[in-house]
Formats: sequence, structure tokens, C-alpha cells
Amino acid sequence: MNTVVLDRPTIDTRMENTEPKTHTLSDEIIPAVPGEYYAYLSEFSDKKPVYALLKCKSNKNRLKVDLLNLGNEANILFLFDLDKGVKACSVVDASDFGIINGSVKSGICDDTLISETNISPEEFYRIYAERDAQLLAKVCKKAHRKSTAFVSLKPNMVVSVITTGGKYGLFLVKNVDRISIKIDACHVLLQE
Repeated sequence: MNTVVLDRPTIDTRMENTEPKTHTLSDEIIPAVPGEYYAYLSEFSDKKPVYALLKCKSNKNRLKVDLLNLGNEANILFLFDLDKGVKACSVVDASDFGIINGSVKSGICDDTLISETNISPEEFYRIYAERDAQLLAKVCKKAHRKSTAFVSLKPNMVVSVITTGGKYGLFLVKNVDRISIKIDACHVLLQE
């Protein structure tokens, strides 16, 4: 069996038994460390829709009221619409489009580019397990040739994330419904 042990969770790269082990995470804001590769799972809901690409010991799902405290660590907002499904957008775009109040402006938060990729779940797990920061950044840059403000999410979709602060990440939509989304994800902060 080809099992790779990561920071969090343990994932079988053959896609069997991919249920990660759970660990207690901190609500403290612990920024990503340059060069450290993070691989993890997270669950977001209509109550905790903010995705912050933080160090693995820190919860990635946050409340909207945490936006000002998160500053440039606040990256993505998941939008839950009972009729239109779940979309992802950058926190800055959400503010610019009036989805969240104007308290979040460019300069306070890093701008975040998101885009759907053509990567399969199997390819995602290969990248996830390899822990190669340069490969992750290369895949993200290639995907961002077609970046959009909003990405409609569906199961098995892989989404690419790049921030102006140097974070590169991918997330795989595991489950999505009208009020929650579960993802497996990896990201790295690179100094360029």
C-alpha cells in the first residue's frame, strides 16, 4: 500500500480510504511560514465561509466577522446560495462587489486569484503527496491564465489559488451542498 504521511491528514494516494484523521486546531491566527508546504482538509459552511491559507495548526475556516483581524491572511469567501449552489471568490472581490461590507479593501487583504483547473482528483493527490512547492506554484500559474472573479463549485473539481502575497494552493472539492463544502487542500508561501 502506497500511503504518504503528511502534516495533516494521512492520505492514501491510490484514492482508497481518503478519510483524513482529525486533529484539534487553533482559532489563533498563525500565518503560513515561507517555504513550508501545507496539506490538509477543511470544512466550510454558511456560518464559517472565510478561507484563510494559514499554517496547518490553525483553523482555515473563519467567520465573516474575523475578516479585519485576519488582514492579508483572509483569502477566499465561499458564497452559499440555496438556488445557485456554492461559489468561491476572493475576499477583495466580495468587498468590491458589495457581497460583504466595505470594511475589507485592497491593501488590507492580499488580492487572491482563483480559477478552475483541468486537473483530475488523481493528479491533485499526486501533487498533494509530492510536497513539491515549485511544482505546486507551476501548476497554479498555468491554471491562472483563465482566472475569474467567481468559480461555481462542484464535487471533484480542483481549484487553483494564487495571492499577491506569494501563496500558491490547490483545493479539491470533496463534498458540496447548499450550506457546506468539504475540501482537501495544499498550499505554500513562496518568497519571490
